[in-house]
Amino acid sequence: MPEQIRWTEHIDLGRPDLGIRRLYDQRVTELYSGEPLPDRGAFSLHPHITYFKGVLFAHWSVHLADEDSPGQYVRYAFSRDMGETWSESEPLFPQMETPLRNPDIKDADGFFCRGHRPHDKCGTAMKSDTESWKNDLCGHYHLMLCSNGFAVADGRLWAIADAAKGVNWPGIGRLARELSEDGTPGALMWLNTPHEMIEEITPNALNTELYSDRDYDARIAGEITEYLTDPRHMPQWDMLPEGWRQKDGKTARDWWMEYALKNNGDGCGEPTHSYEAKDKTLVRLWRSRAGVQNAHFSFDSGKNWSEITKTEFPDTGARTSVGNLPDGSAYITGNPGFRRFQLCLSVSEDGYLFDKSFVIACEPEIMKYPGRAKGTGFHYPDSCVAGDYLFVIYSRNKEDILISKIPLCEIMR
Repeated sequence: MPEQIRWTEHIDLGRPDLGIRRLYDQRVTELYSGEPLPDRGAFSLHPHITYFKGVLFAHWSVHLADEDSPGQYVRYAFSRDMGETWSESEPLFPQMETPLRNPDIKDADGFFCRGHRPHDKCGTAMKSDTESWKNDLCGHYHLMLCSNGFAVADGRLWAIADAAKGVNWPGIGRLARELSEDGTPGALMWLNTPHEMIEEITPNALNTELYSDRDYDARIAGEITEYLTDPRHMPQWDMLPEGWRQKDGKTARDWWMEYALKNNGDGCGEPTHSYEAKDKTLVRLWRSRAGVQNAHFSFDSGKNWSEITKTEFPDTGARTSVGNLPDGSAYITGNPGFRRFQLCLSVSEDGYLFDKSFVIACEPEIMKYPGRAKGTGFHYPDSCVAGDYLFVIYSRNKEDILISKIPLCEIMR
């Protein structure tokens, strides 16, 4: 077994920055400001960022008010000058939710189902893939889209989103949409064999033409799917009941259940991309409820993985982002302090001992708008290296999307 993953900081919970060095030499851009407007949304989360052929691309999930609820869709923006300026954000995967057939019908509790807070108002917390996709009272199909990273196939960049009945489960499929070098979106396709219900949903959904299968290309879809089995590119969400199998033949749900059986039902989820330790071992972190990161290791490029175990790297139970810097050192961005009030970056020369840390963001502002599962803090970072910078994208209070542009010379040894 490789060395244990450790963190050497001695934090002071009485200080907003935990007593860790702040990154003052960074440029912070507010890419999106959440607003409770039908064409925008006051909830935003699941941001992803990548650099492709000289252009930075970012996309994230948006809902009018609530996390992972029907009507959630995906917006995007791009920068062609290394993050100095960004395009206005626009829908990339627009709402798949169907319009109401009779907007004047009330549910059993007397609430109108108008799609504003459907998760709370008309029973969309689906528990299995056998439940109806449609609320018979209001005639609403309950569908949500979740931003889920990027892929490269056929020499082109593709944004990835997963579609589900609501609350991330059960999924109905994975979508890919091309992003051209000038920033414009193009072809869109389902990557999986469409769920039997897609034939019923698609003709009745909003954006019918967009979500048809007219752009499907089996060769490219297969190449994208293969790209996503690489541990360095593995998506953090897998919503299909049968799952997406990785190089080891397992799905994220397989690993979750295996861990839960050995840990009194305490699951693990939202795996990071893999980073490479100095000894060439691949390391993948998993979200935990135990106050520390979980991790496992592969010594054969992801064909086999060790058992998932707890590390000595603290975490508040949130999505984490990892990677390698140009000098080969590994980094982790996440929330090791109090709740999610601090977003930190830690660096390790060998991939095991993280002995150099920085605060990217702390002292969050008060949340502006209420919503399901929202909370004050800095949430769900993602990151990429581009040129002489590390770009970290994250959500503030689950309503605004920010990007930190960090000079590599500030964090590399």
